[in-house]
Parts: sequence; structure tokens; C-alpha cells
Amino acid sequence: MLQEMNPVSNISQTLSVDDNISKTAVKINKKKFSSTEIATLFLNAKVLEKNGELNLALILLQEACNRDSKNEIILDEVYNILVKFNRLTEAEIVILNNQQYNYSLLRTLELAKIYYLNEKEDDAFKLYFDCLSQFIEDDKILFEIYKNIANIYLKQREFDLAEEYFFKAYQLNNSSDVLLINIGVLEYQKKDIEKSLFCFRKAIELNNKNDKAWVGLAMVHLEFGDKELSWGNLVKALDNNPMNKTALILLAQNVYSSEMNSQCQQYLIKYLEIENFDEEISLLLINSLIKSGDYQNAYLESYKNLLWNPENKENSKIFKQLSDYLKGQTDATVHK
Repeated sequence: MLQEMNPVSNISQTLSVDDNISKTAVKINKKKFSSTEIATLFLNAKVLEKNGELNLALILLQEACNRDSKNEIILDEVYNILVKFNRLTEAEIVILNNQQYNYSLLRTLELAKIYYLNEKEDDAFKLYFDCLSQFIEDDKILFEIYKNIANIYLKQREFDLAEEYFFKAYQLNNSSDVLLINIGVLEYQKKDIEKSLFCFRKAIELNNKNDKAWVGLAMVHLEFGDKELSWGNLVKALDNNPMNKTALILLAQNVYSSEMNSQCQQYLIKYLEIENFDEEISLLLINSLIKSGDYQNAYLESYKNLLWNPENKENSKIFKQLSDYLKGQTDATVHK
């Protein structure tokens, strides 16, 4: 079910109940588990997760799964961590198994969401419409179903059907910044830029920390030819979420001054400190460094990519050009 992991014995000993989990907590939670040992593994995993040690938490949870493979609480926690790691294929397997043992409507919705993210749109549709065939009184659940169905239709460019289900969702909750962004994207793709602008602005009014709303606003301003406003919007998006790749790509594509190039470099570097081997962003950084005349660091970044993926033709070409240039500079210095 999960990728092979290291044994957990040493970790279990280090994170003893005395150090991290009170005996009272284990006793209370033992009702949810088949043994005190499993409860301890689970609760220690929660401590690790809370402190950002997701890999170690996952190892403990795997050991708990080995001892109680049908426990819905453990399986839900494994699923949540896998989603955080973007290991969506494994997450799909885990939640599918959990759903077979422990059916719930909310878990069905999560499974549909994972199907969608894994580009299994037909499977996602089937689950969403199966849910709608049930009697659902909870408006929040209905809202999510309508919104997600609309997003699938939007991805398929079925704009009329997307609009129909977005409208159903909007009737249930007209103050969702996420929904307004979705509708803004729909209007943008329909080329109704004014409506799109209204939706993105309204989303920002509701939540000015939503980086996707700022990206949407930037795209609209680019349509209007207002590069300065668009740049400001993209900077806002990246200040709120430095890992917004769409914002980063748009920022790099719209540099038109040395000051902008310098600012863009900082955002690219910050992103690559976390996603070290994102070749697309790395190539943007290489080009940015070349623009600013920093050929040595551009060469080093290109060399890193070459080691990681020698098959990347674009990087190989840039690497050769940089190698030849720097060699020429060295030769010229030597012969002075």
C-alpha cells in the first residue's frame, strides 16, 4: 500500500510514551485502537506531524497499519500525510481501501477529489453523482459537490454545464473566495474579462491572502495591457504563497527592467530552495541569471540540472553555451 520504508523500532523507542504522549492520552485513545502499542504509535506520529516531521510520522503510521490494517483513524491519517506530500497515487489506494472497510459520505467525496487530481474524471463524476442521488441535508457538502462537478466541466471546456453547477454552488454560498475564483476562471476562458475581473476582485475582498485570486487579477490586468498592475498582483500572490508556480512563471515572463529581474530572481531562488529539482523553474532562474550577467551562477544551476536530467535538450544547449563562454573568458584572461 505504501512505498517501502525503514524499520520503526528505533523511532518507537526514542519517542517513548513518557517523553511525548501522556499515559492518560494513550488510555483515552485506546478505545479507538486494538492495543496500547498501536495507540502509542498513532499518537507519537501525531506529535511528529505537528512538528513537521512528516516522513517519520508516516513510518510510525505504516507500522500501526501493519498491526491494524482496517483502522479508519490510522488510514485517514496516512491519507492526509500522503496528500501533503503530493503522493496522490498512493493516497488514492489508501482512501479506496479505507472506504471499502469504513464507508462514509465524506470519504467518498475525498476519493472523488483524488480521482479528479489523478485525472480520472469519469470516476470522479460517477462518485459525485452517486452522492447527489442520496438525500443530503448538509449545504456545505452539497456546495462542495456542485463546485467540484463544475470544475470538472470547466476542465473539459463544457462552459454551459460548468456555469450551471457553479450557480448551484453560489446559491448555497455566495461568500466563498474559492468559488469566486473558479467562476472568475470560467469567465476568463469565456473571454468575458469584465466579469472575470469582478469575480477576482470580490474574492480578494473576501480573502486578500488567497494567492490564486491575485494571480487571476494579474491575468486580467495583462489582458488589459497593464503590466505594472499585473506585476504588483503577482508579487502579492508570491508574498502570500512563494510556492505558487503559476505566479512565478508569469512573473518571469513579464520582466522588463533590471530591478524586476533582480526581484524575480529572489522569488525563483526561494521556490527552488524547497522544490530543488523543478526543471522548469530552474531554467527560468538560469535565464534570469544570464540576463543579469551572472554567468557563473547560471552555469552552476545549469550543471545541477544536467546531472539531474541529462536528457533535457534545452538545458544541455544552454549548458554548452555557458561552458564555451566561460572557457573563452578564462582563456582570454590567461593569455593577457
